[in-house]
Amino acid sequence: MGNRAHPPETHRELDLIGLGEVSLDRVLRVPRFPMRGEKGAVTAEHEEPGGQVATAVLGCARLGLRTAFVGAVGDDREADAALQPLRAAGVALRGIQQVPSGATRRAFILVEDETGERTVLEQRHPTTRLDVAALEPDAIAGSRGLLVDTTDIAASVAASHIARSAGTLVFLDADDPSQTLDALLPLVDFAIVSQNFAEHLSGSGPIAAGLARLSAAGPAVAVATLGERGAIAVQGTRTVEARALRVEAVDTTGAGDAFRAGWIVATLAGDPLEGCLRVANAVAAISCTRAGAQGGLPTPEELERFLADVNPQGRAPRGGP
Repeated sequence: MGNRAHPPETHRELDLIGLGEVSLDRVLRVPRFPMRGEKGAVTAEHEEPGGQVATAVLGCARLGLRTAFVGAVGDDREADAALQPLRAAGVALRGIQQVPSGATRRAFILVEDETGERTVLEQRHPTTRLDVAALEPDAIAGSRGLLVDTTDIAASVAASHIARSAGTLVFLDADDPSQTLDALLPLVDFAIVSQNFAEHLSGSGPIAAGLARLSAAGPAVAVATLGERGAIAVQGTRTVEARALRVEAVDTTGAGDAFRAGWIVATLAGDPLEGCLRVANAVAAISCTRAGAQGGLPTPEELERFLADVNPQGRAPRGGP
């Protein structure tokens, strides 16, 4: 498939700049999730880089986009380990802010052997936050797209203001419905949220109603990831649902981040709504077939082969369950 994105714009240095979370994860594999108060066994343990925006940016880089990442880390060995895959993939890291008094974010992840489902517990140092004054406006304005999360709301808002003024598309990754996003949502073009976030907005109604409410606050398109049920998108009066592409899941960690990478790549390529959902679901499905948040992010060739293998009903690749 080559690079799905349009040829580089002569006045744009980057296709995507991501601003937000990066971490070093401690992954524990367990036969099954323990019940409250129960003892359980660990079948394997390892350490790996993660973080939702860092992983999505890495996914875009592996799919051929010119990328940069901006995030806050501590002055510790975890910072080098967390950033190593981005550096190896050629992601520009000049916007990294190293906080001497802070510590790099850690996450502790339980992965169930039988299903590949995961539970995440995060640990974040209170001083490891982005300094808004240290953001680089030229880098943000020089990118076709900006991806932000809700880790540092003030930094996300400031960066999104710069992006909007420069005609840079703004993508939001949000999963915590308890946060107040009133200052951020009017600056967002595409909001991609978790199922929990969308259900919170919808109350007792359908998820699409929650997404419509989200879109009314600013984003032109609101999308919810639904795990094994796929994804749903609302654009104006249109609602489009896309079933997940079935695979033998090894580890679902980072599947949502991979979905966002696929969505961004397809959006910058000019794909229609249905096409963006298809590509995003495919990148997420591929990521689930390998261990780790970043270990299953596909290359353009792998994504092309996977999409070619999906049957006309969009149910399962050949050889899948």
